[in-house]
Amino acid sequence: MSVRRLITIAFSLAAGALPVAGQDGAHWEWTVAPSVLAPSLSGSFYISGENFLGQLADPNNGGTLYVEGRQGEWAFVLDGLYLSLNQPVVSDCCSPGGGGAIDSGGTQGTQWSVQALALRRIVKSLELAFGVAGNRLQASVNVHGMTGGGPPPVPFAISASQTELWAMGVLGARWTPVDAAHWRATLFGELGYGSADNKMWQVLPSVGYRIGPVVEVAAQYRVMHTVYSAGATWFGYDVRMSSPALAVAMRF
Repeated sequence: MSVRRLITIAFSLAAGALPVAGQDGAHWEWTVAPSVLAPSLSGSFYISGENFLGQLADPNNGGTLYVEGRQGEWAFVLDGLYLSLNQPVVSDCCSPGGGGAIDSGGTQGTQWSVQALALRRIVKSLELAFGVAGNRLQASVNVHGMTGGGPPPVPFAISASQTELWAMGVLGARWTPVDAAHWRATLFGELGYGSADNKMWQVLPSVGYRIGPVVEVAAQYRVMHTVYSAGATWFGYDVRMSSPALAVAMRF
């Protein structure tokens, strides 16, 4: 089933189930929650057949923006994630044949992930989620160094740049075991699938404290594993991102 078909089915079902504003006291409740990430990466990342994960293992910053609109038992969510992949060179990465050294260069890039979800409350503390996720990855690598295969050393240069876009359908659930006057605890998990070469999973626990009727501060930890490959362009991305996060939610 195509991603376009998944989008059509998901939002047609959700829209048909929503109460109409003004009927049965239905009204919208909104949550806007930006967060700051301190991410790290592990796995394999190929551009044009070269593995550059050593260059991108420690993104220097990142963040998310979460927007939710709730009406009755239904909620709609837009969840966006941004990572900066700009890095200096490391001496043990990418030299042809190994044993060499990189003496100049670096990487530049960004990763964006956006999800559009509909959530339906099944019981008081449990919601089921479905929707779509889209990803955009742009990265370029330019490094120079000397091989270590024997005298005399031979200079080498590696230059690669690539941009990839991909999407998938998503199913998940959100559990809220604690929703008291001040404290709130949630656990969100999801699975995404587009094909055998296009899939992901994510887990996001969160503990928040309400400091007023509008503002909540939350400590979170996000783990997201993404698998994507495009054989025609020698691109491969099999990477797990792990990151603590500090979020500030505004509810109105």
